[in-house]
Amino acid sequence: MHISVKDRNCLVVGASSGIGFEVASAYVSSGANVIIASSNSVKLDAALKQLQKSGGKGKLFSVPVDISSPHQIENLVKQAVEKLGSIEIYTNCVGISVSETIMNLEEDDWDRVMDVNLKAAYLLAKSVSRIMIEKKVRNGKILNISSIAGKIGEFGNGAYSVSKAGLNSLTQVLARELGPHGICAVSVCPGYTKTELLKEALATRAPLEGKTPEEYTAELAATVSLKRFAEPEEIADAILFLSSDHANYITGVTLTIDGGKTLL
Repeated sequence: MHISVKDRNCLVVGASSGIGFEVASAYVSSGANVIIASSNSVKLDAALKQLQKSGGKGKLFSVPVDISSPHQIENLVKQAVEKLGSIEIYTNCVGISVSETIMNLEEDDWDRVMDVNLKAAYLLAKSVSRIMIEKKVRNGKILNISSIAGKIGEFGNGAYSVSKAGLNSLTQVLARELGPHGICAVSVCPGYTKTELLKEALATRAPLEGKTPEEYTAELAATVSLKRFAEPEEIADAILFLSSDHANYITGVTLTIDGGKTLL
């Protein structure tokens, strides 16, 4: 089985690093036309240069965006259509977290996490799905990178956990409402994955449980059946499959990729 998204028009938001970058890399290597977007313009430029060296045959562009701004979200989607003609595959890889217990979490931090992780996801899906319907896209795909934290609430990571649970529910609603238009919506819940976001999160959450970052990291790895964290490429491989025509009958589901963490 050859998995490919060759010649498909892809938008990857949150693509400057981590899972998002690896997803974009998989699309580019597969011959897709790709737009990468991120709020960090410096990292975005670096990601673009790295992807340009990968030898992909499709079109490749970068668009900086602050997804906490509805206006910039609309502008991003507009630019994507102007550059590619349509959006056939949209992957949302955005996520921020604040390490604090619920009783001590500031309201502003709660709002910031919800705005980026959930509200922006709703606004992006809304804008992208309208384009897919308008352009009569065949087998459109909306893929949301969620987290196992959206399934098993994590200590000291409450806002993030709630936002990702909401994202899973949003994905199910999208699948129901967009199915008649031939658009699939899937949520992917990675477990602990070797990204800068996880490294920063564990460093700030460890003190909440009276541990050093090293102790906390080792403790969490021990709770995973495979006794290790995932590589970002392993999550991207699954995303590539879900983006391909081999997954045109998969919608409304939440795929957990966590090395067996939630089995324990």
